[in-house]
Amino acid sequence: MGTITAILFDLDGVLIDSEKAHHLAEKKSLTQQGYGSFHPAVGMPFGDQIAAINQREHLTLDRETAMRDKDALMLQGVDKIHIFPEAAAIVAQLSLTYRLALVTGASKPFTLAVLRHLHLNQYFDALVTAEDVQRGKPFPDPYLRAVDLLGKKPEACVVVEDSLFGISSAKAAGTMCIALTTSFPKHLLTQADMVIDNLTELPEAIKTLENQDHDTKTLRH
Repeated sequence: MGTITAILFDLDGVLIDSEKAHHLAEKKSLTQQGYGSFHPAVGMPFGDQIAAINQREHLTLDRETAMRDKDALMLQGVDKIHIFPEAAAIVAQLSLTYRLALVTGASKPFTLAVLRHLHLNQYFDALVTAEDVQRGKPFPDPYLRAVDLLGKKPEACVVVEDSLFGISSAKAAGTMCIALTTSFPKHLLTQADMVIDNLTELPEAIKTLENQDHDTKTLRH
């Protein structure tokens, strides 16, 4: 193996298809507070979106209540969350060679429930959720936290993301990033080191990044 020793996965849009469920729960939780103009930002933690709305529109939406209501709605529907067909096999395969972390802007109760439901929890060595950092994506904090938990250096890690905020977070943390085209078209994912269309391409993409890194070091010497 080359210099890559850890893979850091986002959850929604990478391993599971729950973006729509999240957005519906977020919209419903804010509607309960009388706010009906919510437009979700893919990859940005819900709490940060509420704070931005309050600042931009001079409102006093209750962040904690909205997040609690959203979590309750999401937990009710955990059994309806779908994993991408290839995700379990790819995660299991990569766990034999790399340390794995899951880094998500979702809540810890929801994330743990999803991992148990989909039988994925045994593959991850570290977990970072919304509660674990002061600043979510696009800030580097979530991925820096995961790198620290794994005892790695950022340059030894590859992040797998689907959102623009997530890619920005990964690159700001100093990691390499492979982007999936599940949420955005390829031409918008140019900040990532590589772009793939399907998780089945991930093992080969990681090897390509390892070889590129090796070639770069060889040229430097």
